[in-house]
Amino acid sequence: MKTFRFFSAFSLLSLFNLAFAQSVPGVTDTEVKIGVHLSLSGPASFVGQGAKVGIALAQAEINAKGGINGRKLVFNFVDDRGSPDGGVTAARKLVDEENTFVVLGSGTSSSTVPVLPYFERNGVPYYVSLASDPQVMGKFRRNVYSGATSTQIVWGTSMAKFVNDNFKPKRVAMMQCDQAHCISGVPLVKGMLQTGGAEVSVFTYNSGDTDFTGQVQQSSLLIRMLYLFMVLRLMVAGFCLKFDVQVSTLLLWEILH
Repeated sequence: MKTFRFFSAFSLLSLFNLAFAQSVPGVTDTEVKIGVHLSLSGPASFVGQGAKVGIALAQAEINAKGGINGRKLVFNFVDDRGSPDGGVTAARKLVDEENTFVVLGSGTSSSTVPVLPYFERNGVPYYVSLASDPQVMGKFRRNVYSGATSTQIVWGTSMAKFVNDNFKPKRVAMMQCDQAHCISGVPLVKGMLQTGGAEVSVFTYNSGDTDFTGQVQQSSLLIRMLYLFMVLRLMVAGFCLKFDVQVSTLLLWEILH
């Protein structure tokens, strides 16, 4: 992972240096404008709210120390509502209307995957800090990069291995949400658990649900019942995004030096 990030950072730096030789949108002598699309409303709003706090912490620390070679970081947040159409609308606003230098994709997979073709066409640097759907990094795009998020192959393999090695279950029940990362991630983990000898049942629920009585009643796994909630590790979202911004800052310092 460290090697991958190093070469991604190197490629990003090369791309930005090439662009910086010309007139770069969103960069002045005093500031660097960075766009962020994230879920500030909707079922995944707790993701976006934590992300916004993490970014604000990093921004305050960086700007308090003089910014990037004298340029302050200015973040423009746009709510993508955690939905596909919201992601596309937010991305277009940040690029076409706000004229940002780079866009941070801090939304869920549901709002990130649909915007990939748009960024592939326009060439604006797009830094994905949260979405883990295989479609994000499955295809090489010279202007799309990934940060703190582990791919589904990494965390899915780790999750299944932990369960198989420590519980050695014969039967497993999984609860799958309706978000893109669940829809693509659950089959991956399910297959690995089955390879370990477990009989796997999958029960679905919708974002925003608070009552799971129906799913529990459907399950007949009364002995050693194990629920794997396929949700993002969101309690650390703020920390992860703060880490992402700090890593990006090192790149920007080199670009603008």
